Amino acid sequence: NIVIEQVERDVRVLSRVLAQSISISQQLPNQVEDVLGHGMQATATSLSHFVAAAEMAGKKPAEIQRSLREIIASSMISEIWITDPKGKAYLYAPLEGVDFTFSPDAKAQPQASAFWPLITGQATFINQPMMSREIDGKNYKYVGVPGVDKHRIVQVGTLGDTLIALRDAVGLPKLVRLMVNQGALKAIVVVQQDMTPVASEMANSSDGQQLTAQQNNILRQVMASGKGHTEIVSDHIEVFQPIS
Repeated sequence: NIVIEQVERDVRVLSRVLAQSISISQQLPNQVEDVLGHGMQATATSLSHFVAAAEMAGKKPAEIQRSLREIIASSMISEIWITDPKGKAYLYAPLEGVDFTFSPDAKAQPQASAFWPLITGQATFINQPMMSREIDGKNYKYVGVPGVDKHRIVQVGTLGDTLIALRDAVGLPKLVRLMVNQGALKAIVVVQQDMTPVASEMANSSDGQQLTAQQNNILRQVMASGKGHTEIVSDHIEVFQPIS
């Protein structure tokens, strides 16, 4: 009984740690992304002034694009898209030969259409969360500002790999993996209320932990009642604990 009580206390503490980890893993990447977006805004605003000055000085598109590629090579920016008043991207880097026109149709362009208000004057800054883009389905974060000389979109983007890596680094799956790998726990499984897996790890297994039908039933009862439950199995103790 003493051992069981200690295990139950440990799991209650663990559930509070997991709850805090979930909160941090949800908030921190979003906060970092927001700060990143404001840094990208400064670059986009500078580009808006640069393009206006370059075109006024008679620079040809090919010359401007060379400068854009140099900017990308020396910064965290992965892409630059600059349009005409109709939304057609005619200055871009580093891609070559791309024929892309921004549209206000959210059904046709779920990601890119969000920047159309920069052309109409309805927005002066768009800090779009990382999402899959229309061209190739890759995850990108984009920020845009309007032109200073004409109605246009000046957009900068960065590949989402860094943000995805950050989410993984502070995410619940990594914390669960670390806890099990320390050797005190045989397995941890975290599910949402609809029983969708959030994270799972089992010692000496690369496939995580698959719950049995009985374990799933117990979990449903625990989530419905809000009270923990303990099962004594032949070679281990299973504790089911709700996370608030």
